[in-house]
Amino acid sequence: MRDGRRIAYLRKQIEQARLALAHGVPLIGYCTWSAFDLASTQNGYQKRYGLIYVDREDDDPKDCRRIPKLSYAWFQKVIASSGQDLELTEKSSNESESLKNQRTEDRK
Repeated sequence: MRDGRRIAYLRKQIEQARLALAHGVPLIGYCTWSAFDLASTQNGYQKRYGLIYVDREDDDPKDCRRIPKLSYAWFQKVIASSGQDLELTEKSSNESESLKNQRTEDRK
């Protein structure tokens, strides 16, 4: 699942964190809002906040399958580089697709 807007948002947040560090702010970490899509008290499952899509709706739990989004693979890369590599690459896209396919195969 492609979620470029989330990646752009996270990239800006991390860039600002790096600027704060450069100015001496004792920042010790950064966390996303949620790893998984979660239900909002106001919007239910209409807005998807997580790095991992959860296959369900407000009134239909479906199979609740978890599918990593593109931002999941991108954020893994950011973590592995200690926040230095913020670029979205074809490798991130391929890793996200590979994870999705692997999870689908695991369910068969």
